[in-house]
Amino acid sequence: MLSDPNGRVADRYNVLFELPDYLQNTFKNILKRDLAEFNKTDRWILPVPATYMIDREGIIRFAHVNPDFMKRLEPQEMIDQLKKL
Repeated sequence: MLSDPNGRVADRYNVLFELPDYLQNTFKNILKRDLAEFNKTDRWILPVPATYMIDREGIIRFAHVNPDFMKRLEPQEMIDQLKKL
């Protein structure tokens, strides 16, 4: 498990979405949600949901990335992938 509140790791894996100005305005002024304040950063970012299985040598053995945040990896799929190692 990894917590990445500043988006540094997500940025390196290219799974970080930086909100354009018009969405920042919508979030801040209409939805009353300031992501920069919430994330304690000066960036308006959201991570793309991603699950990686990385071995001890740092090799990615499995990856699941979907920009639709409603479509997450089923836990059983990760268990099945772990059994293949």
